[in-house]
Amino acid sequence: MSEKEKDILVALRNKLLETSSVTIDDFFRENECGTPNCIYYLRRFENNLQECNNVNHRQSYKEGKGRELDLNGKGVVPMAALKSSAALAWNIFGDKDSCHINSIWNHLSSGEYELKYEWESEAINNYDASLDAHLFMDNNHLFVEMKMLEPLTKSHPFKSINTYLESQKCPDEFKNAFRSFRDDEPEFFDAFQMIKHLLAIYNYFNKKKFESLQNVVLLNCHWKPSETYISRHHYSRRTISLQKTYDKFNETAKRFIDMEASFIPLLKSVGVNLKFDTCNHRELIALVGK
Repeated sequence: MSEKEKDILVALRNKLLETSSVTIDDFFRENECGTPNCIYYLRRFENNLQECNNVNHRQSYKEGKGRELDLNGKGVVPMAALKSSAALAWNIFGDKDSCHINSIWNHLSSGEYELKYEWESEAINNYDASLDAHLFMDNNHLFVEMKMLEPLTKSHPFKSINTYLESQKCPDEFKNAFRSFRDDEPEFFDAFQMIKHLLAIYNYFNKKKFESLQNVVLLNCHWKPSETYISRHHYSRRTISLQKTYDKFNETAKRFIDMEASFIPLLKSVGVNLKFDTCNHRELIALVGK
């Protein structure tokens, strides 16, 4: 665990203790489970969520490949982690079967969107892609990849890249995108994962064959500390600052967004009007009126 991540987790834990009914006894103690970072895990994942009553959403996580609600080999539940991106998604979009988008955004209409967590579709050769959330209303679709502390990690290797590059079922547009980031490795922003997600979305709509054009936004949303927190935390010369970290993340995210035009004709061929976007968690919270 990096010094930056540890500092943020300490601050998050302290803030949760200050502003909720959670007590220190609701967290694991050191040496109580198989990970040295267990002190940043709650004993009950429910304490990491603002609401947790919806049986349908619980089932989505139970069935999802991320196994977010299952006890893992280290004796903790992934969604009980303060750094859980799945918990961040749940806390933003809520526990109901739908979520309201307040205003026209990109090319999506405002209105009440059905909500599905842990959306999955095949990318290629039985390799599945799993996105944190899919919101849909009529011909409007918002696919969301949520990031909590992942932007603090510089490198996000893509070990199966050759499988995609060598497959006849992977369109050239995707191969070119994979090669671009292979030759100039992405920093902090996981571009490989987003390209894989887009491939799964392409395959999904290619199979569905909707009669009307579908408006699709693929969104990468990241959590970010407050500007006050960022300005107060300085690190040694051996590592870049928090501000520089998020700046680098945004630079790579822009590289990914700039690829949008190269995918538009292909997605149009399967009935999709495509848009890429990125935002931080505050912007997404405002979009859904929380």
